[in-house]
Amino acid sequence: MKTWWPVALLTLLVCCFPLSLYGASGAVTPELSVGPTSMSFGYVTVGTKVIEGITLKSTGTAAVDIEYAAVAVPGFTLLSTSFPIVLQPGQQTILRVQFDPVVVGVAKGQVTISSTSSTNPRTAVDIWGKGRPKAVSVSSLVCSSASETGAATDACQVTLSAGAPSGGVAVSLSSNNAAVTVPTTVTVPAKATSASFTANVSSVSSTQTAVVTASAGGVTTSFGIQLNAAAPVSVTLTPTSVSLLASQKQAFTAAVANTANTAVTWSLSAAVGSVSSTGVYTAPATITTAQTVNVVAVSVANPSVSAYGIVQLKPSVATLSVSTPSVSFGNVVLNTTSTQAVTLTSTGNTSVTVTGAAITGAAFSRSGVTLPITLSPLQAVTLNVMFDPTVTGSASGSLTVTSNSSTSGTAVIPLSGTGVAASYTVDLGWKAPASSPDPVAGYNVYRAPSGSTAYVLLNALGASTTTYVDSAVLSGQTYDYIVDSVDASGVESVPSNMIAVVVP
Repeated sequence: MKTWWPVALLTLLVCCFPLSLYGASGAVTPELSVGPTSMSFGYVTVGTKVIEGITLKSTGTAAVDIEYAAVAVPGFTLLSTSFPIVLQPGQQTILRVQFDPVVVGVAKGQVTISSTSSTNPRTAVDIWGKGRPKAVSVSSLVCSSASETGAATDACQVTLSAGAPSGGVAVSLSSNNAAVTVPTTVTVPAKATSASFTANVSSVSSTQTAVVTASAGGVTTSFGIQLNAAAPVSVTLTPTSVSLLASQKQAFTAAVANTANTAVTWSLSAAVGSVSSTGVYTAPATITTAQTVNVVAVSVANPSVSAYGIVQLKPSVATLSVSTPSVSFGNVVLNTTSTQAVTLTSTGNTSVTVTGAAITGAAFSRSGVTLPITLSPLQAVTLNVMFDPTVTGSASGSLTVTSNSSTSGTAVIPLSGTGVAASYTVDLGWKAPASSPDPVAGYNVYRAPSGSTAYVLLNALGASTTTYVDSAVLSGQTYDYIVDSVDASGVESVPSNMIAVVVP
């Protein structure tokens, strides 16, 4: 039977080989080769990683089992590998070891490998590495302003990634625009993390951009600054013009715009008078003719820019004006007093002194002003001229005013009036004010020819009197009367209603 022959033959062959020969020539041995047996990772910066490999190779005649591998040294790590690992003869694998130092200094130990190797079932690979400090680098650059107009200074600061080591760290600086200059370096002191420096900005005529750069530890950072053209410097003077007399003063104020330097220098267009370093102009002590002087303010920041104020110097002129060329009292009843006012006004540009006011004519007199008197420009005083006839008929006289006026040192004002006998009287009465915010001190009674506004004061009465008898009236005349109340200072109220009286 064919199926039995092979079996019988195989059995025979197997039976016939000596056992000792079979064992000697057919034995299998697992072996593991490990290399290298020591490993140096060298110097590694703290926070960075270095990976090296240990080659595991099956060098026997049978498969070798790598049961496990372990490392118990801080900073060293076996990267993910699943155990056990079976290597057939001739196969190999790489065991990756990572060095990731967390502290500065030497770290050393062993990677232990356990296997079924017949020669070295437990192998130790020596490992060594040293953690070194992180390299300090620049981490940021910041300036106080990202936009500058005209000339300026910009405060800047560089910051490191860590505290500077002993001796400090020199940070290199540069600018890509000549309008912005910075130091070539700035040093961050030991243990410090930042340092300050100044970027100097020059004026530009058009908008530009400058980039300031800082470099240290192989890292470069930058900060951009926009440069804007500055508005031109300008000077404005206040006041722009003024008129002065001899020895008078005027303070000028200069406003300088578009520059931090607001200082000015002062000068005059002509050497007439003087100007102080603060802009106060003083007119000369004597001015004989009218003239013009310019007070000039020049910018210190830009001497080509200036402004000026005009000073009109005028000779001192004392002038006295008299309110009327003549005074006529008309008809006045005998032994009554009629009063008219003559106003003297200083109309020049300097004070005028009135030295005298003489009256001629027996029936005339004056009151109201004590002479001499000095009147400032536009100041006025009133002379009261009185006519008190004692005889009937025409009377004449004059008021002569003397002063230092440049136009009329002596002014003569003719006086006239007629004394008439009384033949009628007009009895006047009025009611006192029911109330007054200012107490009434008295009353003034005024009379004027009918239809005229030339009222003449007839008399001043006390506050308790509310009647008056006018005996200085003429037959055939019509008179208009008004009454004013007067306070203690002589200030009059608005007039009362007017009443017209016809004398038969």
